[in-house]
Amino acid sequence: MVRQVHKFSKFQHACAALLPKQIKQFPYWFTEDEIKSVLYASEKRQSVHEALQSGIRKASSVVRQRSIAKDYTVLINKDKKGATAKPRSKIANRRVKVEPKTFFANERTFIQWLTASLLLVTLSSALVGFGDHAAQIMGLTFMPLAILILIYATFVFYIRLYRIKTGKPGRYDDVFGPGLLTVFLCVALLTTITLHFKEHLPSLYNVQPNGELANRVVELKESPTCHKLNISGLPPFFEPSDLALAGPDIMWIASGGNMIATINLQNEKVEEVYTVGDEKLDIECVMVIPEVSPDILFIGSEEPINEIIVRNITSGRTNQINLNHILGADPVLEGLAYYSLASSPFHQLHGESNNSGIFFASGLNRIEVLMLSFNASRITSATPLTTIKMKGKIGALVAHDGILYVVLDNLGRLITVDIASGKNARVVHDLPGNTKGWEGIAHHLTVVDLEQKHYVYLASDTPSEIWRFEWEGGIGFLPC
Repeated sequence: MVRQVHKFSKFQHACAALLPKQIKQFPYWFTEDEIKSVLYASEKRQSVHEALQSGIRKASSVVRQRSIAKDYTVLINKDKKGATAKPRSKIANRRVKVEPKTFFANERTFIQWLTASLLLVTLSSALVGFGDHAAQIMGLTFMPLAILILIYATFVFYIRLYRIKTGKPGRYDDVFGPGLLTVFLCVALLTTITLHFKEHLPSLYNVQPNGELANRVVELKESPTCHKLNISGLPPFFEPSDLALAGPDIMWIASGGNMIATINLQNEKVEEVYTVGDEKLDIECVMVIPEVSPDILFIGSEEPINEIIVRNITSGRTNQINLNHILGADPVLEGLAYYSLASSPFHQLHGESNNSGIFFASGLNRIEVLMLSFNASRITSATPLTTIKMKGKIGALVAHDGILYVVLDNLGRLITVDIASGKNARVVHDLPGNTKGWEGIAHHLTVVDLEQKHYVYLASDTPSEIWRFEWEGGIGFLPC
């Protein structure tokens, strides 16, 4: 019978007719007879479904038992005692199927380990070649770690390859490799952090290695104790690389290139600009020895070779001596300093001579002590005496009153070495400001208002500046 129903829904009607036990309420158009009919049909369908499921389970059980029975054979061993039956599983002897992409996956994993090892080797080489003392130790720690990773990766690669080819079941994952690599890296990093902490602990708490209170880092600002030279007349792109005093009021300035200039400290004006050699030179240091002649300059260049150029400003005569056999072929000459042979402890290493002196030539992180014999404006010989090691990149050198002042520009420190006593006693001072571009240093003793002043001049190439700081022995740089 068909009857009209207001707002009839086919979806609701189908749900009620097919799933009567899962709905909360029948639609309003269902009569009592229709509801009973739907419930009866649902129970009948459920009983049929359960019967079918029971039959399927029984059939599956029979099939499974027959399959297992077929997978076993009985081996009869005939002997005097009788026959014994031993089951043998065909499934156990079945070889593992290997896809071709499994070989490629093994090779890709091996290449990834090689990449990690190569990165560690590159990092280790860079740290050993260009880092400070702590960085070099870190680099030497990473090098054997990279070799161990390489050996381990090769061993695991061939073990997996053997298992893949033979089809033997087993674990193909790497159980120990990632853990060992993590432990080794953590040990290397903790070692580096410990070394850096020990090295920088004195500067963090402003304490010298001998336990005394060290000077604090001073802020760069104009004051009676700190003054920035307003030099006029320098050529464009003139970047100071070193300083040298030639008299009470005359200072030589070297530039990273082949130019040097003189300035008057009274009026802070450039008096002369000189060009030394060709454009291939890279002048990093300049020095004047007053007891020899104020007109003779000792110029240090690191390009194209590490060499000292002796130039007579008056006559224009020049003389060079190659230092590559002492400092190496890399461009590392950053500073020159001179100390009188007669007043130094090094005169015991070499016969005294009126025309000889002790020169200090800096490499990357070491200072070579040389015996230079010279005649007028000509160096006749250079003899290495000893080496002073430094924990940091050397930016400049100067010797004054029995003390060798060493600028470690990358660490922002000034190391003073007592060379007069020969004990190599060192004191650490913080360089002024936050810049790491200090490239030149010079000392100047003068009298101001009937009071003797000790000034230290520092030259920076980035930014291009020259500052004068007041220095007090035992304290260091006075605050601005």
